[in-house]
Amino acid sequence: MRTLKTQSTVDTKRLPENPNASGLHNTPPWTFWVMGVVLLIFVGLGTVQRDNHWFLDAWEHHRAIKALTENFWNPGNPTYLSSAPSIRYGPYVVTCACISLLTGVDPYDLMTGAAIFNMVLLLTGVVILLRSFGEAAAASACLVMILGLYGRVPSYATSFAACDLPWQLVNPSSFAFGLMLLTWASFRHIRESRWRGLSVLVVIIFCPLICIDHVILGYLCQVGLWLQVLFSPSPQRRLLVTTAIISGVVSLVIWVLWPWYSLITILTTRFEGYWLEFWVQRALLGKWCVPAVLCGVAALAFKHRELVRIFLVGGYAVYVMALVSMILCRLIPSSMVLIRTALPALIFFHLPLGVYAHQVGLFRLSAWLARLRDLLSGNRQRVGPAALDAILIGMLCWSFVFQAAAVAQWPHLGRAYLAPLFGKPTRELHLKARYDRLLGSVVGPRDVVLADGHTSWPVPSTAGRIVWAVHPEAFVADHQDRQQAVENFFSPSITDKHRADILHRYEVKWILLNRDKLDEFVFDELLIEVAVVRRDDLLVLMDAHQWLLHQQMLTLPGD
Repeated sequence: MRTLKTQSTVDTKRLPENPNASGLHNTPPWTFWVMGVVLLIFVGLGTVQRDNHWFLDAWEHHRAIKALTENFWNPGNPTYLSSAPSIRYGPYVVTCACISLLTGVDPYDLMTGAAIFNMVLLLTGVVILLRSFGEAAAASACLVMILGLYGRVPSYATSFAACDLPWQLVNPSSFAFGLMLLTWASFRHIRESRWRGLSVLVVIIFCPLICIDHVILGYLCQVGLWLQVLFSPSPQRRLLVTTAIISGVVSLVIWVLWPWYSLITILTTRFEGYWLEFWVQRALLGKWCVPAVLCGVAALAFKHRELVRIFLVGGYAVYVMALVSMILCRLIPSSMVLIRTALPALIFFHLPLGVYAHQVGLFRLSAWLARLRDLLSGNRQRVGPAALDAILIGMLCWSFVFQAAAVAQWPHLGRAYLAPLFGKPTRELHLKARYDRLLGSVVGPRDVVLADGHTSWPVPSTAGRIVWAVHPEAFVADHQDRQQAVENFFSPSITDKHRADILHRYEVKWILLNRDKLDEFVFDELLIEVAVVRRDDLLVLMDAHQWLLHQQMLTLPGD
């Protein structure tokens, strides 16, 4: 193993491009399929627990599907009482809404099934992309990198760390990511005459779906296409350039014509409230991404392999661009989008490192005896590669330990299954069922519910709209005003008159109190028993009109 690595580092020109590019060697090993089955079971058991987390992105995507099932062509905004469109109405959400309308399956349950589908799509995309480069034999090692090579657990959109899969795979970004891998593979197949026509068609169809569903992944997809153009042989470059240009033009045209929100709307709307807090920027470009970025240099030992060469250039280019964007974001707020590209762009490091790990036997125990001897040998040429392998395997183990702890700890992952085995509480919230019981038959589809930002987030997934959501809605310009209004309403220093003004301004019909999220004094002050409609051990739903009447009676002269 060490001989191969030394040879590849010193004299890569003498090695073939990929000796396993065809035949039986270009197939995934049996371990990949075993891992795939385990992941499908893990995702299936985990995604049904996602309603035990207050702030998952899944809530906003679910309410977008729900809004489309209520009014397919004119759903309005899924979060606010507004006719403004939503950037969430992409192909994935529209398709889910269509399936729900045709089959009668509840959108929430449909998203659970979609997580399984997206897991299959991810596995399929990885295999087909690796096969297109003749690297399918490294599929197991690549999957390990995708699941584990992070600094701690990102728990952020477009993360494919193992413990993020149960909640992440219900999102449009997971669907778009799988399509992106298939698009790159199809683009690679354009160079083969037997697949050329079909491959061109797949690229032209998939690119618009990715762009409309997730702008960041649409940008990343185009980066991958043009990297292949850059490194392709000259005789084949013209067709690849033509296909890449056509796919980009078609994406823009379909985006302009998309019925639910369009590129024209984006370009003519002033986006207010888009943010990416500094701790997120620091975690993205530092804690979460750095292990893969640093370890990527190990894959340079196999830079003669086409996949390694192309993807490493793409990975470092995107990462540098994200760093520059972090510096510029104070001057150009829209550059924050490029910062978020760094997390999904880790695929540019994960796949080359998977190829490297497979080639040097990183996961074979028998090879580690030789590595230990190399580490103790005192020979610089032997110590360096062995130390790099030890660092890489150490980072993977560190990440998987934290992920295992997260699965055991968090109720939206595996705690519900593991805690009873040790006599511990499951800490399940079952928010979807709780909100359905509390709001379901009382709150109308367009009724406005006022609650604190924490409690508001899942509300539209059951019924109604809210005053303020933690994530800004792209086409609703008064995000900051809404936030201030909600904070003021639940402030102990505000007057009842100001509270009444807020209720009237946002046409609030219901007030929802959460005893765990409000100051005890504020909760007691706001709780008016005659206005209570429903309650449980955590939440209290009040009729806003009755609440106002009671407050007005208290302030009548002479009372």
